[in-house]
Amino acid sequence: MACNIEDKKNLGLVDCNEFPGLINGMIETNNNFVIPAADIAAGATTVLATLQAGMIAGAASRTYYWPPFASFENVSEDAVYQDSPLLYRRVRDGNYRFKFGISQNMCIHKAMYTHRRTNGRVIFTDQEGNLLLTKLSNGDYAGFSVALLNTEKLKFSDGSVATESPILIALANNAELDRNGVMFDASGFIGELYRIVDVNLVIVGTPTSSSIVVKATADCDGTPLSGLVVGDFLLVDDDDGLPHTISSAVESASIPGQYTLSGTLFEDSVLSLKPAATLSVKAYEAISSVEVIVP
Repeated sequence: MACNIEDKKNLGLVDCNEFPGLINGMIETNNNFVIPAADIAAGATTVLATLQAGMIAGAASRTYYWPPFASFENVSEDAVYQDSPLLYRRVRDGNYRFKFGISQNMCIHKAMYTHRRTNGRVIFTDQEGNLLLTKLSNGDYAGFSVALLNTEKLKFSDGSVATESPILIALANNAELDRNGVMFDASGFIGELYRIVDVNLVIVGTPTSSSIVVKATADCDGTPLSGLVVGDFLLVDDDDGLPHTISSAVESASIPGQYTLSGTLFEDSVLSLKPAATLSVKAYEAISSVEVIVP
C-alpha cells in the first residue's frame, strides 16, 4: 500500500525533557558500522569498547573521531511548499545541512581533505556528552547517512576570531533523525575516545647486524612517542619477507622517542610499527615503514 496513514501518538508532557544540545563533534563511519542493540542495552562501558574498537580497526573499516568543533552554523534547506489559489501544500521537506568549523592546525586541515565523501555515516556528539544516532530496522544503532561531507577553504582570522577549517555535512535521509533519531548518554566516557596520531619513523645513525636506532615522532608536530616496547616493532627482511627477532627495545634516557633495537644477524630490512589495534600505546599508527640498510 503506497499511502500509509500512521497512528497518531499522544503529545502529553513528561518529566524527561532531553533534547540534543549544541553539536560539538562527530564520529565518521562507513555504512556498515553499527553499535549493536545488545551493546546499547549493556551500557556505557560496552558502547565505549565498541566505538574504540572501530577507531583502531584496519583502515578499510576504521571510524574517525574528528577534532572538536569550534563553530556551528545551521544551513539546512527550507521545506518546499506549493502555493496556488486553490491549495497550499507541502512538496518536500528540506534536507538537514550543517556547517562546522575546526580550529587546529595546517596538518589537521590537510588531513581533513582526505575525508571528502558522498557516502558513509556520521554520529554527532553534543556539549552535554550525548551521542546522536539513528535506530535501524533490526534494532541496532548507527550514524546518520551522509549525502555530502565536504571540506572547504580556510576561513582566515579577521583579528576577532581564530582561523578555521570549515566542513559541510549534508544528511541523506531526514527520516533517520526525525523518525528514528535517538540519544545515548556518553558523558561518562566521551573524553576517552581515541583519535589516532600519525607517526614518523626515522633511522638514526648507521644500523649494524645487532643494533638499530630509530626515532618515533608525531607527524604533525614532531612530539616524541614514548613508551613503546619491543613487541610494538616489526622488522621484516628484504630478501625473504620473514621477520627478524628483536630481542629488546630500549628508549633513550636523554632523547624521548628514540629507541635502540637489539638482536642478532640483522640484514637489510623494513622496520615498522605493529597495527594500531595491537600497539601497546594507544592510539598511534606509523605512516609508513622505513628502510634499514645494514652495511
